[in-house]
Amino acid sequence: MNKVMLRGNLARAVEIKDLGNGQLIGKSLMAISRYGKREGTDYVRIVLWGKQALNAAKYLAKGSSVSIVGRLRSEFYEQKNADGQVRLNTEVVVDEIEYLSRPPLAAVGTPDAKHGK
Repeated sequence: MNKVMLRGNLARAVEIKDLGNGQLIGKSLMAISRYGKREGTDYVRIVLWGKQALNAAKYLAKGSSVSIVGRLRSEFYEQKNADGQVRLNTEVVVDEIEYLSRPPLAAVGTPDAKHGK
């Protein structure tokens, strides 16, 4: 079974790219805090598709708290510099995302219109 559940904060804003065939892809980096004897932070690349990517880019910013459910995707690639080493790229393809913090006001318009203030 390939299922990942994570909760953390975005370490950077979601970057959207149009693949040209009507598909949108969004990429970001998620910071996950470790607890216990080995405290620290792990950083995980996340990938979102379509409307989910568009909404995440619109309503989330660096530092936004999120919870995601997805699956791991890994691929090997050869580094293009002189050493030619083989590298591993691992990311989480997001199936579900829950926004745990309010969106930044600049992303959604005026406070009166969206938040009832």
